[in-house]
Amino acid sequence: MKKGGIFFSFENIAPNSEKGKQIVLQRWQNYQIANGKDPAEADAHIRRYGTEYFPITVNAHFETMQKGGFQNVELIWMSYMQAGFMGIKE
Repeated sequence: MKKGGIFFSFENIAPNSEKGKQIVLQRWQNYQIANGKDPAEADAHIRRYGTEYFPITVNAHFETMQKGGFQNVELIWMSYMQAGFMGIKE
């Protein structure tokens, strides 16, 4: 990316703690069931975490972007286990 370039990325993220992970995954499973998904299907979807699906923390995203040459990295949006990032090359 050229100097002055801006990169936006929206990613799934991992909570910082095991307790945080338990809370948000349970909320996500409850939401799916409340909106019509079969409980067994919702459980299978949640069990992908750490086996088929490997999100990283917000801090790990910052570090990765900085190692990629973005001097300015910002969190621009976050909701439960999704986040938006902005990186600027100078």
